[in-house]
Order: sequence, then C-alpha cells, then structure tokens
Amino acid sequence: MRRPVAVVFLVIAVTASGAHAVVASGEKPPSAASVREAAPSASATAAAALSSLNEGVVTDVSAEGDRVQIQGTWLKVVPDQTRIFLRGSSITAKQLQKNSKVKFTLSADRSTLGVVYAP
Repeated sequence: MRRPVAVVFLVIAVTASGAHAVVASGEKPPSAASVREAAPSASATAAAALSSLNEGVVTDVSAEGDRVQIQGTWLKVVPDQTRIFLRGSSITAKQLQKNSKVKFTLSADRSTLGVVYAP
C-alpha cells in the first residue's frame, strides 16, 4: 500500500471510530471538594424499598385481617395486592399465627405489606 493511501485510511479509521483527543490548555481539573456526589434518585430509593427483604416476628393480627403487626409496627394488608404464603401455600392474614417468624417486603410508602412468607 502506498504511503498517502495508508495515511488517508488511518485518518478515516480514527475519525470513524470516535477516538478524538481533546486538550484543554491552561485549565486545571476541579478539586474533589467542588465535585458533588450524585444523589440517589427517588425511583432508585423506591425500587430498593420494594426489593429489600425484611425479617420479623408477627406480634398481632387485626380481627378483620386488614392489618398485621410485625415487631410492634402495624402494616396494612391490601386485598389483591398483598400476597401471604405459609410453606409455599397461599393463606389469608387471619391465618398468620402470633410469634411466627416471617420474611416480607413493603410498598414504597413502607406502610403496606407486599409479599409475606412464613417458613
């Protein structure tokens, strides 16, 4: 390959690949103190709340079965939204026994049960 053709080919290859060099003259990079950390987004926080698995002990169940007290905190049970399982079988909140250990998820507002599993 001739030299001018090789140079043109090299220039096209570098330009097409997006490899561009930028040189800032006379400017220093910002100090570490002036660069802010990105705050976690609200959706990321909500997703973490929804996906985190909590553990606790059932301390009480309301007579209507619409609320369950776990570790002293009353949490809402929403029909067709909250799923409760005992050893893999679906049950109602009224069937949960006091002092039973459970694993559970919460909604984004942290007041409604998502999934409850009692081993």
